[in-house]
Amino acid sequence: MSFLDNYGTVMPSFNPVYLSLGIDPVKIEELTFGENEKKLAKMYYYDTDNLAWVELAGNTSKNADTVTTSITKSGSYAIGIEINPEHDIFPPQITDYSPRDNESTGAYPLYWASLIEGPVETGIDLSKTSIIIDGKEVPATWNPVDNIISYQQIDSLAPGLHTLKVIASDYNGNKQEINSSFKVVLTTSIESVENDKIKFELSPNPAFEYVNISISSLSTGTLYIDAFNQNGQKIKTICSQSGFSSEMIATWDLSDHNGVKLRNGVYYVRITNNERIYVKKLIIY
Repeated sequence: MSFLDNYGTVMPSFNPVYLSLGIDPVKIEELTFGENEKKLAKMYYYDTDNLAWVELAGNTSKNADTVTTSITKSGSYAIGIEINPEHDIFPPQITDYSPRDNESTGAYPLYWASLIEGPVETGIDLSKTSIIIDGKEVPATWNPVDNIISYQQIDSLAPGLHTLKVIASDYNGNKQEINSSFKVVLTTSIESVENDKIKFELSPNPAFEYVNISISSLSTGTLYIDAFNQNGQKIKTICSQSGFSSEMIATWDLSDHNGVKLRNGVYYVRITNNERIYVKKLIIY
């Protein structure tokens, strides 16, 4: 829901206006809700700073099929029905995840899980939803568009077995978790030799229009510079070449392989020089 000024520019805030949203009759029937549940309907605003839906003061109409309230901001609005926790026994579902049980990975795996809410959609509680590696919780990132929680391993994992646990919780305390054991396999031990490490920097970081990728201590062979999103999908090969010197600077315009500028968020730049792999996080704003 956006309001424009006389010049066609979106107004972040404006004088109060009334907004009415209708309750989805198909969803009501699917959840076998009646008139009493309809009366619990409230309007919510999506807070992009905190990635959470915020309840607004709303009043249902006389026929209990719409919610009307006063708003002052452009943004996303939706109707929600608060269900008594004792009636909600359905946890969020973890539909897919990686690395899976008995899977082999490199030293820098991307951990992720795809989540969907339970049928009553009480909301995923991000404060209690987590990724745990080898018994330690990591600072995972939530993607509300694709409903994916993820974490990119930055420091090299030691060879051998490691454990992954994903816990998904809703606001009523319903939880589901998955556990897997995966194996890290290194193809070379050259990463452990301090004097032979690739050194590279991203500048500026956070980046807005471009980023310079400065690399030194390269060895002969093919060099790849690739960019990935938080889901581990390669979005662009920035550089692929051989016959270079031991140092180089590559400039990336922050576009994907189709030439489309990337949205604000967290991305990863990976350097591959022969069998050596290094990853850095890049923030685009």
